Amino acid sequence: MALTPVPHTEHPGAPFRILAADADPDTRALYRQTFSGGEYDFREASDGRDALVYALVHVPALLITDLRLPLIDGIDLCAILRQDRTTATVPLVIATTDIHTTAIERARQVADVVIAKPTRSEELLRECARLLAKSQTLRGRLAELSVETFLGVSTTMLRVSSELRHRRRRTPAVSTHSRYATTAPPAAPPAAVCPSCDRPLTYELSYIGGVNEHHPEQWDYLICATCGTFQYRHRTGKLRPLRADEEQWMQRLRAVR
Repeated sequence: MALTPVPHTEHPGAPFRILAADADPDTRALYRQTFSGGEYDFREASDGRDALVYALVHVPALLITDLRLPLIDGIDLCAILRQDRTTATVPLVIATTDIHTTAIERARQVADVVIAKPTRSEELLRECARLLAKSQTLRGRLAELSVETFLGVSTTMLRVSSELRHRRRRTPAVSTHSRYATTAPPAAPPAAVCPSCDRPLTYELSYIGGVNEHHPEQWDYLICATCGTFQYRHRTGKLRPLRADEEQWMQRLRAVR
């Protein structure tokens, strides 16, 4: 069964989930400090592939990305998120030191805002607050639509969507790639022991994801009766304990499996 994406807020008044993608640890630290207030739930990624996988599963309220990222650059990351129906309306911010006109113009085609690096925290907060307020306002307006108006908008959207489908030469791979939880994964889970207490870990399930069908990824989840749940990532060969927020995600994964 496919995993249902987790919305960026569980209830009204919940913190806004901000995802920042940047290869520079100092820049990520600056973002982390900027969004340290209680109204934000800050998450980060050091490359475009991790940012894409996280955004598709844990839909953020807003994404900030560098223009030049490892694996998937910022422009391609934003373009893919715009094409996927679960993230199509997420506000996107590209931060860059690039001064080339062509790169800036390409960034403006896929992002809501393009800002220069280094960025002052005050400017970044102001732009993000504006985008978040605009996003919240649009959602509020949609909620207030009457049934008749909603049906009219829906008819128009269906017509435009149909026209766009006919114009496209191919469907982006990220939209068709299947992501799912399973206990019969393509690759065999490792026989591992707990790094804390040396007890054998018990395999529970796997999550199959990745950028597209040509670059699949597999994460195995293994349990220690004493120390909790661990994640093994086949691409990196690393075993690590889950964070508290990931434990909550695992509960959802178990529920929809």
